Amino acid sequence: MKYIIIGSSQGIGFEIAKSLEKKNNLILCSRKKNIYFDNMSKNNDFIKTDVTKINDIKKLSKKLKSKKVKLDGAIFCQGLLGPPMNIFDGGKNKLWKKIFDTNFTSNLFLIRNLLPFLKKKSFSKIIFFSGGGAFNTWPKFSAYSVSKTALVRFSENLAEELKKDKIIVTCLAPGFINTKIHKNNYSRLKDLNRNYKEELKKNRTKEPNFKNIIELTNYVLKSKSMNISGKTISANFDVWRSNSFISKLKKNKTNLTLIRKNI
Repeated sequence: MKYIIIGSSQGIGFEIAKSLEKKNNLILCSRKKNIYFDNMSKNNDFIKTDVTKINDIKKLSKKLKSKKVKLDGAIFCQGLLGPPMNIFDGGKNKLWKKIFDTNFTSNLFLIRNLLPFLKKKSFSKIIFFSGGGAFNTWPKFSAYSVSKTALVRFSENLAEELKKDKIIVTCLAPGFINTKIHKNNYSRLKDLNRNYKEELKKNRTKEPNFKNIIELTNYVLKSKSMNISGKTISANFDVWRSNSFISKLKKNKTNLTLIRKNI
């Protein structure tokens, strides 16, 4: 299988790349190259890409076209959390835009440029990652929360539009993993909301555990069920390992989606 992984140099993207590289052909994209990539199979390629730059995305598309690439899946792992900041702080407009461009807008332009390569295969996969606050408010991290919520709805709309092409689109919720994205906030505990503060304190000295999210990613990549398309699946809380998971999604189309409940 041939997969492209965006944001592959660290965190979840890097761990997914390591889990897939021996049995698949990978195209690894990020702003910086991880030295581990040099030890990977020669069937795997690295293409330097800054997803916040449209020209970089266009160059990526041209390289794939020149190599006549056919993608079985695209995995989008890029993400930016940023420091705690209030919505009404007008001095942080540039940072808001940077977070939104990384977490949401980049995915829009990437999809537009990568779709031709995904449409060449049946049951190809598009995997996004939702984040904290996509289904709940997350004070002082609204840029991250709002951008990830937008990504969830984007994936639901995209799933509908690509249904006829048999392209499965999912958002995966990894839960709290102690990666570099949280590093700078350990020194800002007094400024954080209670739930996030407790997660940081609890996991401060723990090694990050990627087991569940790697297994869920592999589950989606192997699936041929369109019933998972347009869903946001939690690695830690949803019963995706159960034999009844698909039938439950088939029975109720609104399961695992953004939905307003009427009184």
